[in-house]
Amino acid sequence: MSNAKHNRNADPNKFEPWLHRFVPPRLHAEARRAWRQGPHAQLAWLLMHMLNLRDDGTGLVSIKTKANRSQILHQAFSQLPKLGFKIANILSFNQKHLVALIALWAAEEQEPSTIAIRRSVLSVFTKVIGKGGMVPGVKDFDKLGFSSSIAKRTTVALEDRSWTDAQYIEASKAAHLLDYRYGHIVDVMWFLGLRGKEGYMLEPNLADCGTHLHLTKGTKNGRPRNVPIDTPEKRQLIDRCKAVVPDVTDSISGKFRGLKETVNWYKEKNELIGATLAGKIGKQPHGLRHTFAQNELMKRGVTVTVKGAAGIPVDAPPLNSAGRKVARLEVAEAMGHSRVSVTGAYAGSLRTIPVKNADQNVEAAASNAPIESLPATVQDLTPQSPKEEPTPDE
Repeated sequence: MSNAKHNRNADPNKFEPWLHRFVPPRLHAEARRAWRQGPHAQLAWLLMHMLNLRDDGTGLVSIKTKANRSQILHQAFSQLPKLGFKIANILSFNQKHLVALIALWAAEEQEPSTIAIRRSVLSVFTKVIGKGGMVPGVKDFDKLGFSSSIAKRTTVALEDRSWTDAQYIEASKAAHLLDYRYGHIVDVMWFLGLRGKEGYMLEPNLADCGTHLHLTKGTKNGRPRNVPIDTPEKRQLIDRCKAVVPDVTDSISGKFRGLKETVNWYKEKNELIGATLAGKIGKQPHGLRHTFAQNELMKRGVTVTVKGAAGIPVDAPPLNSAGRKVARLEVAEAMGHSRVSVTGAYAGSLRTIPVKNADQNVEAAASNAPIESLPATVQDLTPQSPKEEPTPDE
């Protein structure tokens, strides 16, 4: 490749000012080499050094987020030449390229959630290349000539994914018999509403702060969060977890496994007890979290519409609009979310359902009342003595 070609790719009129403004001097030489190799090499460099950071600058994004950003950006810059745009320098990306990509995704009838995620990644990308604000929010898509509906994700559950008490009791018993560590993961998901990753990465001895668990691993986007330990049953469960994981720095799943191995181990155990859509239980483990959210909402007097009559609270006073909002925010925070609207993903449209038949509603709600202690079959199980674990090969 000639020097002239190198210079065209580097495009000093755009590249050098950006380099000196946004990139630490120690990385200048490496960045210049990447920029001489074309857009995909430039993207790879950005993903390694700048797009691997959280928006708030507090640390690195998760492996999954980085992979997602990589896939979306490389795909976008592979699509642009097919749309008639020859881009040698990714710093040249502007609104006409954005509009062309969105038009393509709309023509392909991509799911709104897919377009919304791609929009989000392009927003982060344009901010890194010094063009923050170029990518409007979904509600402002009309400024680009598109309806916001093409990227408007629904946060309202249309299907009840929660577990019944009987399904949990069966799964918990089978899980404890299969592997004492895995059994406790199932239990913390049910009683504390933890995500699966939060469950198998939980370090109970380090996380236990008395009145709450302080989670720092496995949380969404790596954001630390506190989970209340506000009932005797939750305290009992945490103490049991600490007893079966005596090493202060150990996790419930066991630190002797790497993360990838742990994920595979967790999925395998889910399949073995039938905690899959096609399995004996017919529900995925994440449904345990749905159950927790629904129970917490109903306990506060919020109707869970996705459950029909069974979702009408019978032991809590009716709430006005302001009261429902407060209750939803409390549950959202307990689940590790900051937006009230997220509770709709667990409970459906959070409107009030008129009580047409009180007796039927009471009976339906009672059949779905949350169990308040560990099943006797689980309590009676004596945890297996921890086996001698293999040490990782360093």
